[in-house]
Amino acid sequence: MSDHTLTGGAPDHAPNDALAGRGITEALIAAIAHSTEPMALSDPRLPDHPIIAVNKAFEHISGYTAAEIVGRNCRMMQGPGTDDATARKLGRIIAEGNGCVEWLVNHHKDGTPFWNLLFLSPVRDGEGRIIHYFANQHDITKGLPERLSEVNFGRAHMPAEITAEFQRLVHEIAAATAGSDDPAHARALEGVIVAARRLAEVSSALAPGAA
Repeated sequence: MSDHTLTGGAPDHAPNDALAGRGITEALIAAIAHSTEPMALSDPRLPDHPIIAVNKAFEHISGYTAAEIVGRNCRMMQGPGTDDATARKLGRIIAEGNGCVEWLVNHHKDGTPFWNLLFLSPVRDGEGRIIHYFANQHDITKGLPERLSEVNFGRAHMPAEITAEFQRLVHEIAAATAGSDDPAHARALEGVIVAARRLAEVSSALAPGAA
């Protein structure tokens, strides 16, 4: 995501009080939970930048349960097959506040290595502070995605038009997941599933270079 992600004034359709902090976190956790793509959310404000949420698809790709993952740094999936230079590169990109597209060798809980295609984006609050990193991952060990030849690896950002859609989706999810006692809540969750599916697509629509 670019430096404009979830910053500045809220879009016209958003609540008067812009999504910030807890609201963004809850919306993204809801999106992750309803997505079929392996996703993880981390918090760089906490010591050692731990993962704070994963979904069932991430549990499947890693072999770990959420309870085993949450609270730990994503390096837990690195191992003998992980290239140290790539791992250091990812660390630098995160320290700079940038997103990236990269592939690296990670390891399942049983130690089996797999090629992980990673789309990583910073999430900023209304004041421009990075509060999360949002990761969308793909196991490409058994076959490369058709569009892999079009992927530019390294530092990446979310273009303005995709950023706007990401904002809209997060606001939609936040609104739909609020007020679980409302009779319309179940119908609203159907919208969350649709929005979460699109959010997975959006999170991998990164353009090359820093924002």
